[in-house]
Amino acid sequence: LDLLDRGLALADGAAVQAELRAARVATLYDLGRTDDLLAEARLVLDDGTSPRLDEVARRAAAVALQQGDCASAVPFLEHLAPTDADAAVALDRCR
Repeated sequence: LDLLDRGLALADGAAVQAELRAARVATLYDLGRTDDLLAEARLVLDDGTSPRLDEVARRAAAVALQQGDCASAVPFLEHLAPTDADAAVALDRCR
């Protein structure tokens, strides 16, 4: 995680930053740091340029739903719902 943070501080270019943020989300998941994961995933979602945005959104939505936190899941589900029937169903349940 420290290496990813250093990489983000030094990253030159949006594509590199987007990839490092996605890797950071995966690492936070592995570490069980769900609050930090959701915050980082929100940054990825708000930026909207990551080629791994769908992957990050799926992971964040799943974590939030596992915690029973529909409010945190909704932004990720809204992103996924147009192309993912399961996300659309989960979004309907959260609303």
